[in-house]
Amino acid sequence: LEPEFGECYLIPRSLKVKNAEGKEEKKMVCVFQIGYKGWKALCLQSGNVAWLDGEVVYDDDKFSFKYGTSAFLDHEPAAVRKGKMTHFYAFATLTNGMHLFKVITGQDSEKSRTHSEEQYDWHGSTKVFSTTPKGIWAKHYAAMALRVPIKKVCAALPLTPAIEKAMQADGGSHYLQKDGTVTTISASDIEKGGEQVGERPALAAELQDTY
Repeated sequence: LEPEFGECYLIPRSLKVKNAEGKEEKKMVCVFQIGYKGWKALCLQSGNVAWLDGEVVYDDDKFSFKYGTSAFLDHEPAAVRKGKMTHFYAFATLTNGMHLFKVITGQDSEKSRTHSEEQYDWHGSTKVFSTTPKGIWAKHYAAMALRVPIKKVCAALPLTPAIEKAMQADGGSHYLQKDGTVTTISASDIEKGGEQVGERPALAAELQDTY
């Protein structure tokens, strides 16, 4: 959790949770989120990965890939990179010499952005998804999007106890009730009804330094 390591963060979120009587109350909860450095560390510590990195593809790059028995990934960045970002991928070299990669499209990254409450605007009582990225997505869109394929690479590796626990914990929260009972809130429930409070300066600085 040390911010200088940039592996994971505790994010405050405003969320409706059920109390001991089963009634919903709006509370501040602490959400555990694994950063891209954390997923990279888990991959390397698994003993199955020798090297892992992520990259962004722009519409003026030469890029092609194929999954299946004759899988390949070929990316030649343009001399001057401009235009919109079209793909994001993570590429790993396994310890047995084989390669593993996962690619997501711009549409996939936008779908990931819809999971963040910060990316919505309220028009009266109606919540509308912002077509323009906001907050940390506006400042560090590429790094936020690359977290997805890097996590997918982790998920494709042989399951280790550490990766299994990480998959279960990422984006979730354990809320302590006043009576001492613990309510577990899944990542999907948090993304559906949560509201992120502020932005961690350490996280923003890490992303800015890297991408």
